[in-house]
Amino acid sequence: MESLRPLLPLLLIFAPHLATADPIEVRRGSAAPQRHGSMSGYADIVEGVRPSVVSILSWAARPSAPASAPASAPAESQPQTQQPPQHAPHAPASAGETDSSPSLTAVGSGVILTENGHILTNSHVVAEAQWIWVVLPGSTERLEAQVIGRDPATDLAVIKIDRTGTIAAKFGNSDLMKPGDVVLAIGNAFGLSQTVTSGIVSATARDDIDIAGFENYIQTDAPINPGNSGGALVNSNGEVIGINTAIFSQNGGNVGIGFAINGNLALKIAQKLGQNGTVERGYLGVTVSEVTAELANLFRTEPRGALVNDVMENSPASQSGMKPGDVIIAVNDIGIANPVRFRMAMNELEPHTKVRISVSRMGQPHQLEATLIPTTAPPAAAAARDRLGVPHVPQQAFLNGILIEELSATKRQEHSIPPSVQGVLISQVDPAATLHSRLRPGMIICEVGGLPVDTVAKAVQARWRAVHQAENALLLRVWNPGQGYLFTSLRPE
Repeated sequence: MESLRPLLPLLLIFAPHLATADPIEVRRGSAAPQRHGSMSGYADIVEGVRPSVVSILSWAARPSAPASAPASAPAESQPQTQQPPQHAPHAPASAGETDSSPSLTAVGSGVILTENGHILTNSHVVAEAQWIWVVLPGSTERLEAQVIGRDPATDLAVIKIDRTGTIAAKFGNSDLMKPGDVVLAIGNAFGLSQTVTSGIVSATARDDIDIAGFENYIQTDAPINPGNSGGALVNSNGEVIGINTAIFSQNGGNVGIGFAINGNLALKIAQKLGQNGTVERGYLGVTVSEVTAELANLFRTEPRGALVNDVMENSPASQSGMKPGDVIIAVNDIGIANPVRFRMAMNELEPHTKVRISVSRMGQPHQLEATLIPTTAPPAAAAARDRLGVPHVPQQAFLNGILIEELSATKRQEHSIPPSVQGVLISQVDPAATLHSRLRPGMIICEVGGLPVDTVAKAVQARWRAVHQAENALLLRVWNPGQGYLFTSLRPE
């Protein structure tokens, strides 16, 4: 089955010590990539970039067992990657185990940012490693690295080695890239350092991959494989325009669809990590989803923007007057086409920033203002009182083969439903109904046609009223375990 895979051959366990943060100054280019054909190859480009791409080995204390190299690494490369750190302390054995020793947990790549040894890589390469080694191009020396900072939301991290005179990469303007532009991928594929592959840009500004919280990916068919994580995607000017991060694959290997984090976004995050060791974003306090054509009709708006599914209590959004069902169409006069664009716009905003938000509320425009707070301190929502002692009512038909029942205390515990969620439990869904809606057993119907419901009787009554009033579809607000609130529509059949 196809899946999106981070470019790591192994999993990670422990987190390294964070090093002292430093400002990061990065070499930048400004020209668009060359777009003329050539039969002379890319040797000059590779020669200029290779010195700036490193191999990264991450280690962690694991139960005593032979550390393994990446599955597809050739035999001659295994002795180099299997040797554990000589200076690493012997980890204590846990209950039921007789021994514990450092094991290789990740093989990745990195791009040198500064001559002082700052290196940009993927967060998932170093996320929980206890020891990190960096091998510079053309060297077999393993240099210990420390983490300056990580940003899991974009899957980026900055690490640093104690070495001056490292050759920093030159970054191009990744926003100038176009589908069809030639690119090279350089990295530590399958543990084979300095591997170079070529291809073209398949697409830019991919924001629907669902790999990270903030997405802006360059898609390429240049072969990239496990171990390429954190490596460089390079344009025809020899400039880094992306950080390789994931592949779409059936078997874990390259099938011609790879993704690199947009270089401009990566540099912004790297500079913040270098200065502060972390990335603080402004917190608004909403969850959003796509505005489908059917939902747009029900909310009397256009099929664009970000539909507000939930507004956190005491958050900047709630204080601004924002409500579930609002459709965000602009932030600070920047148009919002979809939920990913909304998240990317919020990614640019610092805590304590005042923002202007344009929303459509049942077809009427509203202008709201909010002052963002740090993401590290979101407000705690007040928990609603749980309904206890609700008498059991047998399952009852709701619509289109969907059965609902009361949300009793027992059902809450069984489905791990928080006390703040009020509604009725979807206990059964006819398979045909799943083709036309996102409803699944275990979800909670909280509103029917805009009316709150907390009993089966109220849900059925609201359904009857809404179906007779609705022209095409029934609007539902449901709570989905693990995802939170969302709006969906159900067309009566």
